Parts: sequence; C-alpha cells; structure tokens
Amino acid sequence: MRRWPGSLLILLPLTPIVVGCGATDAPPGAAVDPSPTLAVDPSPTLAGDPPPTLAATPVEPDTGGGLVADGARAPEPALPTGPERAVVAPESVGAMHENLGAVGLGASPLPGKSEGDTSRPPEPVILSSAEVLGALGEVLAGGAPPNDLMWRSRAAAACDHDPKLSEQIVDRALAEGTTPAGREFAASILTSHPNSQAALRRLLSAPQVRGDPQLYALVSQLHRMALPEDATVDLVLSLRKSDDFMLHSIATSVLGHQVATLLSGGRKDAAVELAGELQAAFTAETEVAERALLLAAIGAGGLPETLPFVRRFVRAKEPELRVAAAKGLNLDTSAKGGNLLLQLVVDPEPDVQAAAIESLHYHPLSAAQQRTFHRAIMADRVRPPSDGVLVHVIDKRLVGAAREEALLHLLERNKDNWVTRHINNVLAL
Repeated sequence: MRRWPGSLLILLPLTPIVVGCGATDAPPGAAVDPSPTLAVDPSPTLAGDPPPTLAATPVEPDTGGGLVADGARAPEPALPTGPERAVVAPESVGAMHENLGAVGLGASPLPGKSEGDTSRPPEPVILSSAEVLGALGEVLAGGAPPNDLMWRSRAAAACDHDPKLSEQIVDRALAEGTTPAGREFAASILTSHPNSQAALRRLLSAPQVRGDPQLYALVSQLHRMALPEDATVDLVLSLRKSDDFMLHSIATSVLGHQVATLLSGGRKDAAVELAGELQAAFTAETEVAERALLLAAIGAGGLPETLPFVRRFVRAKEPELRVAAAKGLNLDTSAKGGNLLLQLVVDPEPDVQAAAIESLHYHPLSAAQQRTFHRAIMADRVRPPSDGVLVHVIDKRLVGAAREEALLHLLERNKDNWVTRHINNVLAL
C-alpha cells in the first residue's frame, strides 16, 4: 500500500502554459467548487470545448517554446572521430562559448578585442575519457562534483567520442562501496548524452541500485534527458509501479516530461500513446493525491489534445486537483489559458494561487488580462504563501505605472526582509 504524505508535493518541472477565465467544464461526476473568479474582458468561455480525445487529430503542436520540460536538452551533434582527446567545432557545443564572449550581431567584443577584430575565439576542448572517469572516481569516493556548469556537456561529448565510456561509467558506479551521491552523479552524466540510454537502463536496473532507498534521486536525473527511447519509457513505467512514495512520484513526473520531449522530438504518435496511458490511469484512480500527480504529468506533456482535459479541473472541488491544473496549464499558450490562470490566482487556497502564479511567469498577458491581474493584486485577492515569485511575475507581466503600483503595494504589506529587498531591487531597475 503506497503511503501518501499529508500534503501532496507535485514534483514536476515547471513548463510554460496559458489559459482564460469563464465557465469551465467539470468532468462527468466531478463536484464543482464555486471558487471566486475574475472578470476578464472579453473572456473566452470553455463551454463548447470538444471532448478530450487522444486520437491523432490534425492539431499542430505548439512551437512557441517550452514544450520541452526544464532540464531537457537537444541531442549533441556528432563529434569528429580521432584521438581520445579531440577538438570540437564551436557549432557543436554552442553554450560552451558563454565564457569566451558573445558572438553575432549586436554582441559585445571579447575583453581586449576591438570591434573590428574578426578572429575566432579559441576552440574548446572536450574532456578525455580518463578525465571523465577520474572526476567520477573522486565523486564516488565522497568528493565534490566538478564546479563547472558546462562539465556535464563536455562529459557527454566525451561519451559521443568514446562509445565505451558510458559502460565504463556504469561499471564504476556499480562497483562495491560507491555512494548514492556518486551514482546520482554518474546518472547525471549519462542523461546528458542521448546515446547512453542503454547504459543508463543497466544502471537503473541493477539489483544493488533497485534496493537503494535513494533510487528516486537517480530516476529524477531523467528530467535532463532530451529524447527517450521506447525501452527507457518502459523502464520508467515499471518504476512508477513502486510502492515507495518518492520513487512513484518522481517516475510519474518523468513520464510527463517524456511526453513533452517525445512531442518536441518529432515522435507525436509515441507522445499521444504515453499521454493516453497516463489519462487512463487517472480515470481509473480514486485517490485524490494520485489523481493530482497524474493530472500534473498530463499537463506537463503539453499535448494539444489533452489541454481540454486539464482545463476541466480548474474548478474541481479538491484543491489538490486545482493545484495540478494550474501547473498543467503552464504549457497552454492560448488566451483561454491566461484567463483560467487569472481565475486560479484568486483561488481561496494559497497553494493553488502559488501554482497559478508560477505558471503565469511563462504566459504573456494581453492588456485586458494585465488590468485584471493588477486589480486583483491591489484588492489583496492574490495572497500566495510567499510573495517572492509574485514579485517576479509582476515585474515580467505588468508594465509602467501598474507594475510600479503593484510592487509598492507588495512592499507595504510584506515583513519578509528577503522579499522587501527583492522588491526594492526590482523597483530600482
């Protein structure tokens, strides 16, 4: 029997969504809560939403950004073959140039360079297999991981260059005496390289790893993976059956991420099939906490076909389902999505408000929606557990006098020193 904590923590990486106020379809048989709503002019209605279907309808996937959940990364281009330590073309490591200076129109010249200097920055060098295994050995022995944001990308490039490296990483991670933190670090290297999935599955399937109570931490690293193979999806589906609360929750979250990455990776049929499995599990489930976990995963997948389904729970009686709907709407980039999120930011439950505010961070607001949001703040109808994220959203979504007025209002009501410092810093910009 799976034990659920008193309050459910939805463990999904946040992804962009947008919605709109108005009447909301409740699912058949679901109790509807008369929560307060905000009038948004003009507000689209949810009446008339087609029944949710997962058939491959001719709906174009959203390309406005954010279909890949946080932590996902595009596959690395193939690296040149040759000696163990190879020079990588700058195009194949894009972000590695962050520490070398900006490139392109409007970019600032490198320190010490003139505007007319057209020389290329030095080409970055990928890590050797020995360097990767050496760093892994230090972490497995209890040391700290490399303090370099690009280290895992360079290690992934080394895996691309040396096909045996992924298996060697797993061998080291499964050796006797390795720490859970070391195995987690090994998994983070493998999830950064799309072609290392077979080795990663071997790591996650090993008996000594399956018996580790911190297995969930390794599975969580799958949020970093770009495009999962079918066998990797099947493995996560099997892990979701665990009675361990954390492992079960993380695996469910990862499945939502995999729907999104399958969709953005051009495998829509596979994304639809996996979302269908999650929706079928939701329909069969009776426990509220489990339904909320599944609903958040379905929303995180970002499939156009599942948006009407997620929207129906904006007015659900259970606050856990409203929290999940708010999280699940962060990929709904429609005006209707924005209106529904504005309805949720004045929900009577602070946790629902907090989830809706986080999703609004990713959702542009029309002029009418900005006025609605501003009025709600000034009327003190937006009271999340902490105003920290709300400050960010006001700064990002409101403009001019409305932005300043809302921030000053938050400054007046806050006694949290961190929040007041943050507001003052934003106002000073």
